[in-house]
Formats: sequence, C-alpha cells, structure tokens
Amino acid sequence: MSRSKPTLSALTLMTLAAAPAMADGAWTLGLGVGAESAFYKGGDDDAEIIPYVAYDSGRLHLGLDGISYAVVKDQPLGFALTLAPRIDPDMPDTALFRGLDRDTAIEAGFSASYDFDGGYYTKAALMHDISGEHDGFEADVSLGTEHQAGPVTLDLSAGARYRDKDLSNYYVGVSRSEANSRRAAYSAEGSFSPYVALSATLPVGDRTAVVGSLSHERFSDELRDSPLVDEKGRTSAAVMLILQF
Repeated sequence: MSRSKPTLSALTLMTLAAAPAMADGAWTLGLGVGAESAFYKGGDDDAEIIPYVAYDSGRLHLGLDGISYAVVKDQPLGFALTLAPRIDPDMPDTALFRGLDRDTAIEAGFSASYDFDGGYYTKAALMHDISGEHDGFEADVSLGTEHQAGPVTLDLSAGARYRDKDLSNYYVGVSRSEANSRRAAYSAEGSFSPYVALSATLPVGDRTAVVGSLSHERFSDELRDSPLVDEKGRTSAAVMLILQF
C-alpha cells in the first residue's frame, strides 16, 4: 500500500514528484487535499489536508516524506539512497478491527531512474523495514512518459508493487493471537499489485505551481482474500499548491 494509510503519505510523494525541479539550496512548501477510496471492510472513503515541507541542497533532500541522498544525479541515470516513514494503517474504528495494533515503521532503501529519448522513463525502488515494525519490504517498478500540453506538464505511468508476506500481513494479516469470533486468522503471502498513475503540473508563477495526481491500484488475491478487506482496488487523488524559494 505504498508508504501510508495505506497511501495518503505516498500520495504526497507522487504529487511532489510531478513538481518542477528544485534548485539547490531551495525550500519547498506545499498544501493540498488528498482523497482515496475505502480499503478496509466497513471503512469510508477518506479525504484529508496534505501539508508538505522539504529542503534540498546539493544531493541531499530533507522533507516530511523522508531523507534521501542522490548518489548519482547525472542524466539520464539517477540513483538515490532513502530513509522514510511508512505511516501505520488507518483501520476503521469498528469491532472487526478492535485489538489490531500497527505502528509507523521506518524504512531504508534506494530508488533508481533512467530517462530515454522522447520523454520516456523507467523507475524502480526498494524499501525495507529497519524499525522491526513489520520486517518486510516493498519493490516498485514502473514505466512512464512525460509530455507538455501547452503550459501543463503531463506524466503518465504504469507499474506494479510487490510486497513480501511480512509487509502484506502488516496491512491485512490476522495472527492467531488476534483472531476472534469476528475475524478468522489469516496469513497473506507476498502480493503483486499493478497500478496506473497520472499527474499534471501547471505553473502559476515563477515559484509556484499547482500539481494534481490520480492513481488506481488493483489488489492481488493475497490482499483481497483477507477477512479485513472487501475491495478489488483503490483509487487515490490529490491537488496541491507548491511554493519554492
């Protein structure tokens, strides 16, 4: 569920990825609204305010989305080391979920990208829990294209996320000690979920831009078969105003 509840914090990352390139020694402030369809059984579609603060200097990035260091940042290849939080799942406050406790995890890993001619690119990332909260990992691979439509920059991508059994169970597993009359024990295997994403960036000044994003992820059987889940997929959207100085 890409770094979030399960995805609103990841949605922030996707939204900011579409923003104009930041100059070295620059602050970025953002404020927007994000929404996503229900994930857990009995849950409601969710919307919330998304704040964002980051500082970039040289190869170093510090922000609410985590810390990263660009080992390689020369076109067409990029490679960065990353340390970031995975926000604990926002489970509904119902009897079905009572007693299921999950805490925010801290993960470390890397991301890599390669830009092809014609505005096409590929990206890959791997993140592994180092806090002991779930002890799992997530791998993400995507292909995309970026094109200009007048003043608007459009970015369309498709990819897939693989979450090992430990991370899958962090979201949808029910251990034997957590099982009761309302929920049966469930142990998920590794899950493979494809997704598509679209973002649009519209500059509204020398230092400001409006960024919108929309994505849909289809759940694998390993996620859908959990007694906690009754959805086939999840749709997320966000709009954010970005200021750089």
